[in-house]
Amino acid sequence: MMAVCSGVSGIIITYDKRKLRPVEPPPPPSIAEQIAAIRAKWPDIMTPIKAVDSVIEATCRHFGMNRVQIMARRRMNKLVYARHICWYLCREMTGASFPEIGRRFGGMDHTSVLHGAQKIGRLIDRGDAQTAIAVDAVRTIARQINPALKVTP
Repeated sequence: MMAVCSGVSGIIITYDKRKLRPVEPPPPPSIAEQIAAIRAKWPDIMTPIKAVDSVIEATCRHFGMNRVQIMARRRMNKLVYARHICWYLCREMTGASFPEIGRRFGGMDHTSVLHGAQKIGRLIDRGDAQTAIAVDAVRTIARQINPALKVTP
């Protein structure tokens, strides 16, 4: 049996009538328990992040650069071209939004990501063979890294 009393200070205390002592509230769940509960409720919540990381890794392998180089805000042509291909494929293969992709690239603005992805799309549409070959190569490597990746319509 429980009784609830309100004191002068406005604090609500729950008492066990049988033992006449305050009842301790259960401890809050730990961070690990909270994360486990979220993952149980939404099992694919981390999938886009892992998928985007797979595309980034594939782009780095194809262009012979490391993650720091592709994530940097430098504007060397080789880096920009690789970054734009990566953004294009992140959108295509993971379905991640432009703001999500921008956040994975260290807080890039989503309009920059949109511009880069659209630029690669236009190059492919115009028949740029070099870009089409690079995109196909990175796509193949990304699927080897993470077979769960797919082309999103």
